[in-house]
Amino acid sequence: MSPGGRASDDKLRLDVGCGRNKRAGAIGIDHNPATDADVLCDLNHFPWPLRDSVFDVVRCRDVIEHLPDTVAVVEELHRVTKPGGLVRIKTPHFASLESWEDPTHVKHFSAETLEYFCLGTGHTAFYSPCKFELVASRISFGGSGPRLIRWIARRWRRFYERELCFLIRPRSVFVTLRVLKDDADEVGAGVKAMRK
Repeated sequence: MSPGGRASDDKLRLDVGCGRNKRAGAIGIDHNPATDADVLCDLNHFPWPLRDSVFDVVRCRDVIEHLPDTVAVVEELHRVTKPGGLVRIKTPHFASLESWEDPTHVKHFSAETLEYFCLGTGHTAFYSPCKFELVASRISFGGSGPRLIRWIARRWRRFYERELCFLIRPRSVFVTLRVLKDDADEVGAGVKAMRK
């Protein structure tokens, strides 16, 4: 990978809340000067100091649960990503110990939480004018967990989360979203109007 966020496939990548584990070749953004960040900013203040529709792939790994305004964060992820670009989010599952043990976690996520921003998922998609297509969503057990439970969590995810997740606890949720933008200016104007 080359410097400046360009991978060998020539895609511009952003690592949000990169910490000290910034993905090779990505541009990192974080609030802590002790991290590998290329851009320092408070991720709770919007907009982030990044241009609109720049990145092909945005990684948001173990950070969204630390930020209180989930809607605003999702809107920023949408804003900085190109139309058709991918946003990859990893967060602890609400039933995992990792979701609750960290005192800086302010939000807890199910496998379907981010579907509220996606068209065609059966969830209400009116919290924001920013829209996504759900590419993938999965519950991870971190390499452990009985095979049967992992199969149930894949096959009947909602049943697993309602009935079984506190018996055999998962670790994480992985979600991949594709950014949908009919008109970038129209979406940006809608977000700004909602904030007033």
